[in-house]
Amino acid sequence: MSETALLPAPPEALLDPVALQPAAVEEWQRITGGLLREMDNPDVQAALTPYCTTPISEDLPRDALAHLPETPLLRRLHESSTALDAYTNIPPVDESRIPRDIQYAWKKAGTITEDEFSMIEQRYIMARDIKLLALGAELQQVATTGEQLQPDETDTIHLPSGIELHGVSAAENSPNLFDPNKWQGREQLKDRVHIVTVDGQKYIMKEQKTERHTDTTEGGHQESHRIPPAREFEIGQKLNTPEAPPKGGIQVKWERPLGYVEYPDGFAFGMYEFEEGLVAEVEAESALFNNIFDQPEAFKDEFEACSADMQRFFDTPFVREAYDVRGPRFGAAIFGRANRTPKALRQPLDFRDFAAVKARQMMISSAYDQADVQIERNLHDADNDGTLYRVQPGKAELEIIGLDFERYVETSADEVVDRKAQQAESMAAIHEERKSNGADTGIAQSWRGRERAALLSLLEQSDPRWTSRQ
Repeated sequence: MSETALLPAPPEALLDPVALQPAAVEEWQRITGGLLREMDNPDVQAALTPYCTTPISEDLPRDALAHLPETPLLRRLHESSTALDAYTNIPPVDESRIPRDIQYAWKKAGTITEDEFSMIEQRYIMARDIKLLALGAELQQVATTGEQLQPDETDTIHLPSGIELHGVSAAENSPNLFDPNKWQGREQLKDRVHIVTVDGQKYIMKEQKTERHTDTTEGGHQESHRIPPAREFEIGQKLNTPEAPPKGGIQVKWERPLGYVEYPDGFAFGMYEFEEGLVAEVEAESALFNNIFDQPEAFKDEFEACSADMQRFFDTPFVREAYDVRGPRFGAAIFGRANRTPKALRQPLDFRDFAAVKARQMMISSAYDQADVQIERNLHDADNDGTLYRVQPGKAELEIIGLDFERYVETSADEVVDRKAQQAESMAAIHEERKSNGADTGIAQSWRGRERAALLSLLEQSDPRWTSRQ
């Protein structure tokens, strides 16, 4: 904004960000809630819309408070927000002291302190709140004029400030998807990811990652390594179209993008469908095991076939490793000159063991199936992260859901060929050692030889690329 009305500086005793922050956050939530309730007031709209084009900064919340309109509600809320005024009036941290890896910077000498890190993080959260309120104010301002916003041939709505709403037709069932005024709730999951409730339905909102977000790898966020929501939207569409067919009880899915919003100053966010019932790998495997174990008749043929076929894997190094835990000399005494697993150690498989092994095989296979889809669509996840799972109650089926496309990159035809070869090599390598070229079975040392032999059998049956090279 061209001119900033400064609030009186509080006494030095009140400039402790750690002491002020809890109360300041509560007061901020009351004031932003008041702004939402007063959004139909032209004075509120006029105070907020300039922030549609104002870059985010640590000082933005203070500036917004200094320009609050004098409505009775906002005046009352502001007068009782002494902690917030003091908190936002603490001078911003010198940018030269803030490295890219803000998440880890306070641990390094010569940079910011832990208290400063917490303050920077919180004040940038407040600044992003202002950006959303500004969008809501402009949409309300346009609605007040009676103007009907119509998307152009690219399915984009252009607002007077320069903000662009992309993919609006995807939100036909939720016309309020891009209007923060109409959001019934917003819950932060992590630094840039929020659950937003619109018309009683949940969605995922993702801000564009910046150097002031905190969920970064050590070494620092680099803008050149992160793609904007527009590109995330394109990648999400590419991964979802067409949907990969299920295979072996495994369904590869990707979170589905609905649209995105771009501000002229660079702030942006994307909207996605919300996926219910997602869990991490450990919880998914446990649920899968229980569902398989509860359905012995459904797996009777596969259990019997695995019990017979697993015998040919007992002499592989991966299986022998289960018995060779005391070193080569002990292993030689077990396996003899022929270096073969003796008959006494070739135990039969019971169904409980089978259920555990089958669940592990499906988890392993799902990761390779997911990578197959990426390869087929000429994409590569540079982070190799962002995957959750879903197991429906009572079903021995696994859904693997890819999330977060912020580090995806396009691959060339030659790179696709190389990655396919690496994929096959990695899958085959499991027969020679537990970990090789990234092929990790995820099996603990406590697994016995029979579970390991059964795993190799099931993996080979699930995909020919697992064929043993013995």
